[in-house]
Amino acid sequence: MGQQLTSASDASPASSAEASSSSSSAPPRKGWCKGTSADMYQPHRAVDSVIISQSSFRCGLPLPRGPAASVTDICSTKATVTWSRKDGARKFHVNVLKLPSGVSGERAEPMEVAFFETSGDSTTFELPPGTLERCNGPYQVQIVSESGPEDRPDLSQPSSTEAFNTCAEPPGTVLNLRVVGEPREDGFAVEWDAPLDTGGINILGFKVEAFVMSPELTDQDVPAERLQLPLADNDQDSLLLECTKNYDGLPPGTGPYQVEVRAKNAADLFGPPMLLEISTACAAPSVPRQLRARLLPGWARSAVQHVCTAAAVGGGSAEKAAEDADMDIVKLEFRPPISNGGKTIVSYIVHAEEEVPEDVIDQKPGSFGSTLERHSFEVPASTAAWTSSPEDMADVMCSCHITIEPNRAYTFSVEACNGDRRSGQGEATPPIFVPARVPAPPTNPPVAFEVEGGLAAELRWIGPLSGGGLPLESFKIGIVGLPLHVNKAGLPDIQQEVTVPVAAALEGSKDWKPPSLPRAGETVYGARVEGLQSNAAYRFVLAASNSVGTGRWSQPSVLFNTPVSAPSTPIHAVATVAVDAKQNVVVKVTWESGQTSGSGSIAFFEVQLLPADLQHAHLPADPRVLRERVPAQAASALHRFSWAKPVAAPGSFVVEIVAESAAGQKSAAALLTLEIPPEVFPPSMAAPLAPKWAEEPVLVLGPAATDAPRFADVDGSGPWLQTLLLWHQSQEQPSAEQAHGVQRMSSGSLPFSIDVFCFFRRAGSGQVFKALLEGRITASRLQVALPSHVPMSLRLSVHSDGSIPMYGSVSSRQQVHSEPCVIVLGADGERLRPTWEIWSKQPNGQPPRWISLPDEVQTCIEASWLEGHPKVALHLPQDLAGGLAAGNYELTFGDERQTQSVVKKLGFGGWTSKARRSVLDTEGENAAAPAVAPEDQCIVCMERRRTHAFMHPDTGDGHLAVCGDCADTYRAEAAAPGGHRAVRTCPICRRGFSALQRIYQ
Repeated sequence: MGQQLTSASDASPASSAEASSSSSSAPPRKGWCKGTSADMYQPHRAVDSVIISQSSFRCGLPLPRGPAASVTDICSTKATVTWSRKDGARKFHVNVLKLPSGVSGERAEPMEVAFFETSGDSTTFELPPGTLERCNGPYQVQIVSESGPEDRPDLSQPSSTEAFNTCAEPPGTVLNLRVVGEPREDGFAVEWDAPLDTGGINILGFKVEAFVMSPELTDQDVPAERLQLPLADNDQDSLLLECTKNYDGLPPGTGPYQVEVRAKNAADLFGPPMLLEISTACAAPSVPRQLRARLLPGWARSAVQHVCTAAAVGGGSAEKAAEDADMDIVKLEFRPPISNGGKTIVSYIVHAEEEVPEDVIDQKPGSFGSTLERHSFEVPASTAAWTSSPEDMADVMCSCHITIEPNRAYTFSVEACNGDRRSGQGEATPPIFVPARVPAPPTNPPVAFEVEGGLAAELRWIGPLSGGGLPLESFKIGIVGLPLHVNKAGLPDIQQEVTVPVAAALEGSKDWKPPSLPRAGETVYGARVEGLQSNAAYRFVLAASNSVGTGRWSQPSVLFNTPVSAPSTPIHAVATVAVDAKQNVVVKVTWESGQTSGSGSIAFFEVQLLPADLQHAHLPADPRVLRERVPAQAASALHRFSWAKPVAAPGSFVVEIVAESAAGQKSAAALLTLEIPPEVFPPSMAAPLAPKWAEEPVLVLGPAATDAPRFADVDGSGPWLQTLLLWHQSQEQPSAEQAHGVQRMSSGSLPFSIDVFCFFRRAGSGQVFKALLEGRITASRLQVALPSHVPMSLRLSVHSDGSIPMYGSVSSRQQVHSEPCVIVLGADGERLRPTWEIWSKQPNGQPPRWISLPDEVQTCIEASWLEGHPKVALHLPQDLAGGLAAGNYELTFGDERQTQSVVKKLGFGGWTSKARRSVLDTEGENAAAPAVAPEDQCIVCMERRRTHAFMHPDTGDGHLAVCGDCADTYRAEAAAPGGHRAVRTCPICRRGFSALQRIYQ
């Protein structure tokens, strides 16, 4: 292929006409000029082209003859040029000219279209596509050979081909073939835009054809083009000059029709077709015929396979099984429409116009016979028709079953739908009245819940507001016992019926949230069933009642079991005190069993004798509490039992007797109070009474002196305070005049000496410490320094050196000590109040919250916690305001870091909840000691403050790292032979240390 060098429009003229004019008076051409170094013409390199002249002379000499040329393979935009071989030719110049079109008048000159060069050994050259214009001409190609050196070329005479014209191309595809508006029932109109590509010549018109698929050949094995049948409206010879076409007279709902549009140009060439598929619109079907309706009896419901419910057309499925027992069924029969509108009937729309009868509760005056509401039912045609053949559809009888509410009058009408259009309503039926009846049973059985005590059940259920066409008046609850007996009708035998008015049932359901929301026309009901027997199983059924009567029973509920009942409280309890032959003071208790033994026989009687001050809270293993389980073998009603036990000291006591059945249920306690004076004990057993704390046992005198003795090194505490402890040496209570203020105590010698002990816990530590504040005190007071923000339990104990006699026998003698005195002092000397709380549920659906335990048990709980007991037993004589019920409880202490304290309710219906301890001031605000900052905590226990440093002899400094307890552990491990290296080095720098030194800050 040659390379195009220039365009002929801006270069020097290259036609033969110019060459002939060179001999006239016209000025010489600038395209060929004489060179400065040689007397010959050269190409004009500035325009990069060679001007071919038709003159036969070059500087007065004739040019050699050029090769013979011809043009072949002429297309719309290209052609092939061939010429004869030229010996010695170095290259050939190909010049494409467009000749004048032969217009008369002035003489036109050829116009250069393109110029190419090709090698000297080539004899053909294919003009590139786009060199020639489509359907244009005449064109002529000139060939010039070039030989000799490049700086002094020798050119031949130009040889020209015959003139030729290019041919036209088919036009392009028409654009935007579309439907005008919407398809009509009898036809459609299409329009389009002319193609952008005309093929190089004018468009003469458009050929439009329409085809329809042949239904007779669709299922046969024939080519797809043979399935298309042309419409009679097609004209094979005519062309449309406008870009639109209208088709009329087509059947409705037919198609799809395939419309084919082609463009034709003046060269008698057609462009590619543009296709569009269109179907005619469906017409409305005719109305259904011969409609009649009748009410079916109740027994016919089981034979009905498909029932349509009242639902808005197009809103979900309208067909379901006949499960709504509170609706009656009407059977409609009709014949299908004669015309389907060009499309198969897909469904029928049944309209039911409801009329207001006289006894409807919401009737308005003067509204009888007027339309109240209109319901719509959509019935699939495949369900209503008895045949699926379109040929038999017009003669078949269709039927459907519709659910309607009782106590209403209805008028029915039917319209057909083919998926696109509806026929409109046909002739309506005469009014059909459905009488009222008893309500249907509730759909779901009731849900039974246990109540406290267990001999009653709370029932909840979802039910309708009306039934049988009338408002509900009441519900009947049937109680079915086990074993379940079924009568001849397949219904369970009812042992007892309870009638609940609707208003009461609505009021009893306010606190229940059902798992699924009630449907339209339903609500939530509730009632309580009392008088159930213990250790029994029940099921419950429901029936609704209106003014007509009571309906059938519902399905029974799930099995409901009542709890095992507890025995009756023991009666006729008597306690006496006597001295036996061994000079032991013995308490004897007698009683009788209650009227009933509960569920099962009585197995044991639990008898408990405890001091009166321990009635509400005491330790499970307190030696002062005497407890025994007395077997009740062959116990019958009013049988009398007895129990005897020696006591060790005088005082006020409480006797509790509890009956326990074989099932583990305990009765309420029978209580007795008993006073044992000291005179009952023989003189040989005389011993000191337990000391008692004064009305105000602790008086804060002020800050403790710096040199005041301290009973322990308490890390993390506040300032130390000087206090005065006061107590009584006898059990006698102060007089009324001395009941207020501080009583003056004797400071002289006492018959027995007192030891004062202190149990305490360090801040942030779970370890219990015990310290002796002072021993062998003969006075009734003690001045001592106590730390602030440290919980303490103080005990007064009679000092015993073996010479002091004790109450009771030798085996039962024990240390005599006072009740605990729980103290937590603030930094300013204020008495803080430790409080134990439990996480309790609230009544009436309120969220749970922390409830403080009664003040009667707070001191015992705090003392048990401080003295290191794992648990404490509690007794609440009555319900608390926060929702905590009366009964027996057990509080287990945790370490408050990994294990939390918990409280457990004992007996039937027991539960477990969380417990916590807090410290409050007199105004009820939190007054706990501030926590140790993380950067000041011991790096070993991570609880207490750093107070001891590891001293390094090589550097003379140390690392403050551990608390006092951990420092003692390091000293002990370092002193033991064979200890691990980790306890012989500083935990911070891992170097050896010489000592652990207390650092005071």
